[in-house]
Amino acid sequence: MRELHRLRDGARVVVRHIRPSDAAQLVDGFRRLSPESRRLRFLGGRVRLTPELAEYLTNVDQLDHVALVATTEDDRGLGVARFIRDRVDRTVAEAAITVAEGEQGRGVGTVLLLAMRRAARERGVRTLRGEILWENTAMRRLLARARARVRSSDGRLSFEVDV
Repeated sequence: MRELHRLRDGARVVVRHIRPSDAAQLVDGFRRLSPESRRLRFLGGRVRLTPELAEYLTNVDQLDHVALVATTEDDRGLGVARFIRDRVDRTVAEAAITVAEGEQGRGVGTVLLLAMRRAARERGVRTLRGEILWENTAMRRLLARARARVRSSDGRLSFEVDV
């Protein structure tokens, strides 16, 4: 898979499947996320991306665990979208998007969500779901544009997006 897209500012981006060779760039991108970006994306959790976790996140089967990257045309990472299919209900998958520090607000998340929905549909997934912190306004706007169903509880939002 290789798709070309244009961001709001006219920049061209490539969306493709993640590869094991992306592990070092993934670790570096994670390291460069601000503490606030990490908190919003990982719900206040994980503070370090280990080499073992990077291998798990980049060496995926692209069927039940699908990961897409948005890059510049010279392959500099801009963001990652992934979904992992539910083991019981194969039509549902847990979804997440991370946009690199300094690239947020340009439309990278929107491009990744569109590509992720298409990839999910091709694999028989009908619903993407996940959880974000209430104060993650960028994701709330993206979910609103995607017509997500959202429920609030204890400062978190659970969402479901039809693909």
